[in-house]
Amino acid sequence: MKITLNVKQVIKETNDTITIVFDRPQDMDFKAGQFLTLILPLEGREVRRSYSLCSAPYETDRLAVSVKR
Repeated sequence: MKITLNVKQVIKETNDTITIVFDRPQDMDFKAGQFLTLILPLEGREVRRSYSLCSAPYETDRLAVSVKR
């Protein structure tokens, strides 16, 4: 299932790590630690990266992943 996510906030955690916070779609349920595959357009092709969600399922307004360089 493909879902379009909107970036709500980017938090700089350290010099090489950020947390990307997305608005959570109302109908999206997930479990703690569940993986999310992000699909991004880059130079005319789709790049896929999988990240473990670092937000808790009871946080109803956000989804978040942390990315380390």
